[in-house]
Amino acid sequence: MEGGSGDSSSDASTGQAKLIAAYDKLVQGMDWTDVEALVGVPANNERHYSLFIGVVGDVRLSVDFHTRSWLITSATLKKRVHS
Repeated sequence: MEGGSGDSSSDASTGQAKLIAAYDKLVQGMDWTDVEALVGVPANNERHYSLFIGVVGDVRLSVDFHTRSWLITSATLKKRVHS
């Protein structure tokens, strides 16, 4: 079905899928700009000194960067499970 009023749960599902796909494509050696281009910029993201956090719905992607080279040191993807 095309058009319509826009379904926020559908938007969240799409955003979550994008974060998961981005996580799967992260590789050592990427810098901050590479990660932002890959992830996109979710509306509720956070940027700290050496940490990028993207959150969409129940999915949270955290990417840590080395403070001198600004290259990825680690990344985690967490999905909150509802009980």
